[in-house]
Amino acid sequence: MKCIGTFLLVFTLLIGGVGNAGAVVWSFNQHTYVLVDLPGADWYQATADMQKRLGTDWYLATITSQGENDFVFNSLFPPGGGEYWLGGVQNPVGAIVTDPGVNWTWVTGENFYGYTLWGGGEPNDGYGPGSEEWLGMISDGAWNDEGYIPNITGYIAENNKPVPEPGTMMLLGSGLVGLVGYGRRRMKK
Repeated sequence: MKCIGTFLLVFTLLIGGVGNAGAVVWSFNQHTYVLVDLPGADWYQATADMQKRLGTDWYLATITSQGENDFVFNSLFPPGGGEYWLGGVQNPVGAIVTDPGVNWTWVTGENFYGYTLWGGGEPNDGYGPGSEEWLGMISDGAWNDEGYIPNITGYIAENNKPVPEPGTMMLLGSGLVGLVGYGRRRMKK
């Protein structure tokens, strides 16, 4: 019975969500997205937490189309909002904003040309030149250049590794239960 309890615990951890919302997969690009609450964390702290909690193959989300933005916002954003870090950074850090397409890149190396969803008057380096160097998604799904850490509620992470379908997870789970039963039977003999 102890083995089955251990299996159920591990299985639950494998399929469970991270943060306050479970992982969601966007069928268009087969990427997985997770929203994690981490109030008051700066962009670098959020990146470190993400790599520790989720692994090094995750990165802060990069959003390159309206469809992707809508999916992430509608699937993950909690009612009442907040502001969550995304994987955009002013490049170079400390630069004065002159053109959002030139001065911003994604952590994956892609630039912002082709799609942006800046909120009204953004990006604006609201606290002076180079003061808001990181990208956040705000409660209406628009983007904000951010540097004021108390505004931050957490981050949205992305992974482009394939995710097993629920049926695959059930098959894996049944196989593991069978192996546990077989091992117990052999030990009794």
